[in-house]
Amino acid sequence: MPPPQPYDRAPSPEFLKHLKAAGILKPLLSLAKEKTGGVGLDVHFRRNDEVHVYCGMTRILIAKFLRGRGVRITAHRTYATQACARDLFRIWRAGEPGFSRALTTYVHGVKVGARWTKAEGAIQMQWSRVTEPWVPIDREVVLEGQADALAFPRVRAALADLTSVATNNGWAAPAPGATELDQLGVDSCGRLVLIELKDATRSTAALYYAPFQLLQSIWVWHDAFDAVRDGVQALIGARIDAGLTPPAPRLSGNIRAVVGFGRDVRSPRVRRRHGLVLTAVNKHLPNGVSDIEVWEHSGVELRQAGQAGAGEGGDSGYWSAQVRRRRQRLPRVVIEAVGHRGDLRRHRQHISPLRRD
Repeated sequence: MPPPQPYDRAPSPEFLKHLKAAGILKPLLSLAKEKTGGVGLDVHFRRNDEVHVYCGMTRILIAKFLRGRGVRITAHRTYATQACARDLFRIWRAGEPGFSRALTTYVHGVKVGARWTKAEGAIQMQWSRVTEPWVPIDREVVLEGQADALAFPRVRAALADLTSVATNNGWAAPAPGATELDQLGVDSCGRLVLIELKDATRSTAALYYAPFQLLQSIWVWHDAFDAVRDGVQALIGARIDAGLTPPAPRLSGNIRAVVGFGRDVRSPRVRRRHGLVLTAVNKHLPNGVSDIEVWEHSGVELRQAGQAGAGEGGDSGYWSAQVRRRRQRLPRVVIEAVGHRGDLRRHRQHISPLRRD
């Protein structure tokens, strides 16, 4: 297999210096706290000294650093031709006035279609704001020159197992080949977190086969880790330096894998199939990689869903402490609210923030 290419999304020191300085580029970083049409924005570094700004599933701005010339602001014509963009999309030179005003006018005025900000777009936005038990560091991630996932024997073995299950149960066949990650993160133990996001309202084969899709990415990243580790660490450091990511530990060399949903409203049929796929896939993980975790984001908080109890990912600190406190106080709160011990089980399942399905 050809060696993977270095992970080179971190900005150059010169670009980062201009971004941090109280100059023309500084407003770009503040966009991480802004909203467009009520949807939070997501700011990411890209190769060749670019900053991309996302709103849900669409990119509304690209800022390209031009050494010695300034910064070129562009976007797809859907956004660049709107009236609010009239003064923004051009090359801005260092020290030139008006950039912050033009940027603010555009961000607050640009119209983004609902298809980009609802469903998967809303889920992507919610998960981009996670701060525990990991922090996001990148999105829409594909390794340059990555290996074909089917080159790994244990991926092929998992595919054979799932094909057999699908044939015996009349399911759609599993489809190999999708290895773009929705998000990349780092947790409090320094593990690289590989995240595959799904919209749980869709009862499709892609939904219950999500663990197999993630397994392919796990093997690709496990194989490439030594080659891309320095680049990923440089990206983490740059994001922390720029204030886009809170402080995080250095990468430990281990991998953590997560299938994530918005609200976990999977149907009983999809949930059962997903559980069977998850069990089969977990038998084919690389050595040292823990079982794939399943999490949901309610729109308010992140919590583990279904297959595993919260806190089993190995994290300590605030999140695990919150989980323990909730578990400890839940029976007392439920008894007081219900007033009848015989109704405890039914109501606990209804209100528990960590319910099992």
